[in-house]
Amino acid sequence: MKKYCLLVSLAFLSFHIWAQQQTAQKPAQNTAQKTAFQTSSPWIPQIDVRSDMAIVYGVNDRKGTTFEQRVRSWRDRGYTTAFMTGIAWGQYYDYFLGEWDGQNHLGIGQVTQKGDTIFHGKNMPYVVPVQSFIEYMKTAVVKRVIDAGISIIFRSSGPARVTALPSKKNGRSFMVSPGGLRTPRPRIPTCQAS
Repeated sequence: MKKYCLLVSLAFLSFHIWAQQQTAQKPAQNTAQKTAFQTSSPWIPQIDVRSDMAIVYGVNDRKGTTFEQRVRSWRDRGYTTAFMTGIAWGQYYDYFLGEWDGQNHLGIGQVTQKGDTIFHGKNMPYVVPVQSFIEYMKTAVVKRVIDAGISIIFRSSGPARVTALPSKKNGRSFMVSPGGLRTPRPRIPTCQAS
């Protein structure tokens, strides 16, 4: 009987050790996020809603806080972090005003039928995604997000009430209410993390 108990105990112990090794070798499973919220703020108790995911909005540094510090502040409190930014507009002053590549890019904004640039704020036009803007988004925005350890990237959509159409005036786009013309909305290239 002692041999039997010893064999059963050894078998159980062996199985237990084997099971622990198998668990340790498995990659961590990515549990599905059920709740999320978007914020441009670092963690502060007043907005801690105990969601599964904090979607950090915008890569721009804030007063006294870098983008990376904002991400880390949520991650340090147990949140999965994701990122969201606008493509049609955003605080991309370094691109628009030429700090990124030495060229002023305010001229890539969408325009009205009269040729007036449509702005979302000062020095912030609604963007026509030309190649230089796509390169900027990939190298100055998305790369920084990935380097901060984020692999979930959302794109906030542009205004739904308008459609961008090509203009014969200076090759730029202008905005038209979709009620007047039945033209499909153009596909705008976006950057995706792989």
